[in-house]
Amino acid sequence: MVVRAIEDTMRCDTRKSLFERFDAHTTAFNFPIVSYQHMLPIGLEHLYGPVAIYSKGYPEPVTERYVSERLYANDPLLKTAMRTGNPFWWWDVGQLTKLEPEHKEFMDLMRETKIGDGLAIPTFGPNGRNGFIGLGLGLNNLKRPYSNHDVSLIQAYCQAVHLKYCVITQASRKKKALSKKEIEVMVCVARGRSTNEISEKMGLSANTINTHLKRIYHKLDVTDRVSATLRFLALGYIYE
Repeated sequence: MVVRAIEDTMRCDTRKSLFERFDAHTTAFNFPIVSYQHMLPIGLEHLYGPVAIYSKGYPEPVTERYVSERLYANDPLLKTAMRTGNPFWWWDVGQLTKLEPEHKEFMDLMRETKIGDGLAIPTFGPNGRNGFIGLGLGLNNLKRPYSNHDVSLIQAYCQAVHLKYCVITQASRKKKALSKKEIEVMVCVARGRSTNEISEKMGLSANTINTHLKRIYHKLDVTDRVSATLRFLALGYIYE
């Protein structure tokens, strides 16, 4: 089943088709709860946290809190998966790392949410474009249905999805090509610099920087700095 799913993934050529197949395959694997996030480079993760790419099955209030309250900063599943490079079951995290009070608070929230057990799966891509996928069993599947060998195969599938996403977004980026100067502006924006700070750094007037930003917003199909930054990062520009 996993081999067929990987082959199916390799045939996708758009984000829409990729995530339609991702939804179908994770459902077939008996995971009704799924999240997929891109990890930002060191030095930027404190600004925006992970970039959410796809989510299904999580209660909406929890999803909103995860971003608005920066719960990802205390998510031991994400941190442990990226540190070890290995997949593991959610409720085994305490066996793999020391849980500080804020980590325990996060896991208590997960229990309160009643989404059951699941898998934490790290994925790795080109130029540091790494990702994290969470696959939840939900309350209808209380027993772990997969052996360690099966979990390794599921990680191989998730890795294939992540790599395909990197390829597709790289192709999409060509359609939203930013000039060298626009990329320089957006790198500054992603690092939290103001228009005046960017102006001083680049030796350009504030009006010129604002003109660049308007062009960038048009190319990325966004209307503000935060949305532009998230789209910019999701397209992989910052990893160059």
